Amino acid sequence: MEPPKALTYKELERHIQAQQPDDELYIRVTKPKLRMPWSEERLAKFLTCPIYTGCFSEHRRWKRGSMIIRDATYWVPLIVLTLGSRIAEILLLKRTDIRFRNNAYCFAIGSGLEQPGKTEDSKRIVPIPQLLLDLGFIEWFQALPDSHGVLLFPEAARRTTSGDVTSAFGKHLRRILERLDLADFDEDFYAMRKTLLSMLRSASVSDGQRQAIAGHKHGSILNVHYTAHQTHDLKAAVDKADFKLEIGRRRKYGFPVILRCNLAQQEELKVDVTINDDGQAASVRIQTESATDPVFEFVKQPNSTANTLRQVARELRDIVSGRSLRLPKDVMKRGAFEHFLALA
Repeated sequence: MEPPKALTYKELERHIQAQQPDDELYIRVTKPKLRMPWSEERLAKFLTCPIYTGCFSEHRRWKRGSMIIRDATYWVPLIVLTLGSRIAEILLLKRTDIRFRNNAYCFAIGSGLEQPGKTEDSKRIVPIPQLLLDLGFIEWFQALPDSHGVLLFPEAARRTTSGDVTSAFGKHLRRILERLDLADFDEDFYAMRKTLLSMLRSASVSDGQRQAIAGHKHGSILNVHYTAHQTHDLKAAVDKADFKLEIGRRRKYGFPVILRCNLAQQEELKVDVTINDDGQAASVRIQTESATDPVFEFVKQPNSTANTLRQVARELRDIVSGRSLRLPKDVMKRGAFEHFLALA
């Protein structure tokens, strides 16, 4: 008799996910999102995926090919990622919302009555990030034919029959991310906003500038009427989010493309933790996605001394120092892992 096939944790997780009902209320009630910033490795993988480096066809964006289709699927994630804007704000941009003010190309966000901005602060004019300019966004916009219509991304609006453009586009992109093995419950499309704000905070961009960019509250900048000096400052602030992209040209494309992303020089480390009755780490396992053997593994024994734990914790800190980590989803497991690191 053949021995039973052992399933991997990843296969078990996929099976469990497949059994969950496709109901947003189920997710919201039973499993609240942490909405974490994207890790550098996931950002690098997304920014060099077939959407940006060559896909098979319009309906096979996840499959490698020779086509780069610059539409909502291409531009909207980049805009959300580089501006931290609400997704609906970008999906409902009109062509007339592209402005040239104080010698800088800008987005006039939340300018129309149909825009779903939550506060008066949502109405703002933000300089277009250099990353988008380097990829030829303005040239793409200027080349749009009259038949394109009023909206900047009309194909996104056509995805919904209920008027909820955000949910429709979010589902569309989530299907692509699943095919690319980039789907993550907490690090989802909506978490791209948090990713940008986290990067700006790390780059010491002031609270007022971050608020003016994302449309939370005006700090010291009255965004809608800011001066030429403030335009320059806000443009510099937006561009402090460094995605370490190399942008250039390839012979088969008539526009600039992403050649590579140098965000993640080393492969992300996945952290698995089990906890004991007192909430501390009973075991810790660290490995990369591409390797079957762990780079670190520790199981706490009943006779483990404090000195032993400190020594192991120091070894673990040396391994994870400067590396991108994929931590457990469970808050208690995250806490146990961080406490273990603190022992060193």
